[in-house]
Amino acid sequence: MEKTILEAKPPIFWKEKDTIKLQLQKWRPDKLKELISNINDVELELKKNYQSSLNILMNFIFEQISFKT
Repeated sequence: MEKTILEAKPPIFWKEKDTIKLQLQKWRPDKLKELISNINDVELELKKNYQSSLNILMNFIFEQISFKT
């Protein structure tokens, strides 16, 4: 885990390293992959639909509130 954090791109700010370690310990790898995939999908949707970007982003955030780790 330490190596992963040190080699992360972009680099993880030193103040955030403890928080990142805690998140990596709590979250299951399959759920992290799902979240990353969802973030990528939302990013593409935001780029395609600029006028609806606030709604798209808010929907994503509300969906993630119920995201179980």
